[in-house]
Amino acid sequence: MAAIQAYLRAIDKYISLDSDIGSQDEFDMILAYKRSAKGDRKLGELLYAGIAHEGKKRLQLLRWGEDGQMLAADTAGKAREVPIGAPVAGRVTSNYGMRRHPILGYKRMHAGIDYGARHGTPIHAVAAGRVSFSGRHGGHGNYVRLEHSGGLATGYGHMSRIAVKRGERVKAGEVIGYVGSTGLSTGPHLHLEAYRGGRTINPAGLKILASPQLDKRERAAFETRLQNLLTLEPGAALADIAPPADAEAETTREIDRLAPQQVG
Repeated sequence: MAAIQAYLRAIDKYISLDSDIGSQDEFDMILAYKRSAKGDRKLGELLYAGIAHEGKKRLQLLRWGEDGQMLAADTAGKAREVPIGAPVAGRVTSNYGMRRHPILGYKRMHAGIDYGARHGTPIHAVAAGRVSFSGRHGGHGNYVRLEHSGGLATGYGHMSRIAVKRGERVKAGEVIGYVGSTGLSTGPHLHLEAYRGGRTINPAGLKILASPQLDKRERAAFETRLQNLLTLEPGAALADIAPPADAEAETTREIDRLAPQQVG
């Protein structure tokens, strides 16, 4: 049961279990397996998860790297679009679009999304990037701007404190500051903006172009590992291990080796 759950969790990150699976699909999994000559067996982690339809591979996932991620064989070596991460632990209090400004009192474009959160809550980079601005920025108050791949940038406003400097490179999820109420603000919150081509865009549902998960060298090793696993015969690990030739001799008692003696 644990193996099936691991399989379903792995493929659920790439396809919908509700709508993308058909009755004619074939499912394949390879698990690490430990066994001994005494007959002891133990299931290990999921190594491979696959789905095929009419003999064609739809999805092939291979466990890879120190963190043991399940990577898709057809995309691991390619740049890909991924959804941005959550910038802060909070709830959306104002969306992108026209609104009446709570301080200025008239309608104007709200060029980002506001997240209500407690003062001092950590703010995270939604994707990997380079810090192009870090400091005071008009109505944004304490503000950080990150430049990402694909011509995309994000901005984080009203911070109480900034944790990064201009020129630094940050990873997705890295703390770049803390929620505050600096600038034109009525209370502690994060104002998140996104930019492309010098203009603001709606951050909701935003995807960013991420670097390939594997470089060329790793890709070759990944392919070799995948092909080696796919050559395994189904159920090969379930066969008994043949005992060593001298196993019987080692377990024979000394008394049993004595030649029978005739009495009388």
